[in-house]
Amino acid sequence: MTLISMNGNGDDPRTLTVCAKDITLRPEPRSHAVLAELLRGERVKVLDSAPNWVKVETSDGRRGWAVVDFLGTSC
Repeated sequence: MTLISMNGNGDDPRTLTVCAKDITLRPEPRSHAVLAELLRGERVKVLDSAPNWVKVETSDGRRGWAVVDFLGTSC
């Protein structure tokens, strides 16, 4: 698994793939609220980042934060 690289190496760093079985999309980093679940293989666009988290947008327009460890440029 290749994890996100915010320094521009690898594929387009603004587009990532969910590499875990499924992960949660949250309204804020470290929030316990869940906006949605993202499935393995789903592609997301990176909008912002914070330590250990990235703000993403799904193909259907949902936006939220996900733990960066479960996303990568390839899985």
